[in-house]
Amino acid sequence: MRRAARSLILLVSLAATACSTSAATNGSTPTTLTVLAASSLSKVFPEIGSAFTRVNHGVSFSFSFAGTDQLAAQIQQGAPADVFAGASTKYGVQLAAAGSIEPYRAFCMNRLVLVVPASDPA
Repeated sequence: MRRAARSLILLVSLAATACSTSAATNGSTPTTLTVLAASSLSKVFPEIGSAFTRVNHGVSFSFSFAGTDQLAAQIQQGAPADVFAGASTKYGVQLAAAGSIEPYRAFCMNRLVLVVPASDPA
């Protein structure tokens, strides 16, 4: 649950940033935020989006999930996005350097975990 709460806070801040840089809303105009996200986020982001829209009426999300390299190529070719959530900083650096996105901010990290039996001396 703690992870979901942190993710929700992240999506709220991302959405707020996206709203401030895209079309202005006056609270009565529905807003759809376009999110291009890495495939690994395809289960959690829609859940976070649903939780966000329950609290923020009039805001909805259009999610597109693919490999980070594919999403970066779409952005380079002009695909609109309010949020780009890639799985690699490499593409964030490239897109920001080209002026295609704002400088990226890391919002989560993976940590490799190796599980071995307690009897294993490793």
